[in-house]
Amino acid sequence: MNPALNQPVNPIRVFLADDHAILRSGLRLLLEREPGLLVAGEAGDGRAVLNAMPQACADVVVLDVAMPA
Repeated sequence: MNPALNQPVNPIRVFLADDHAILRSGLRLLLEREPGLLVAGEAGDGRAVLNAMPQACADVVVLDVAMPA
């Protein structure tokens, strides 16, 4: 709830993209604890990121720049 506007605040939608599943899992656990953040999806390679992004409607992408295509 945004007290100034007395309206609900939309969460920031975060997409996780990394080829290491354990890192994605850890990031998901940390982010899900934060109010106002929502993990919108995750992917383990570049092609999966491109396929998932239209449905994820993410505001932020945490992207490993050295993962497989």
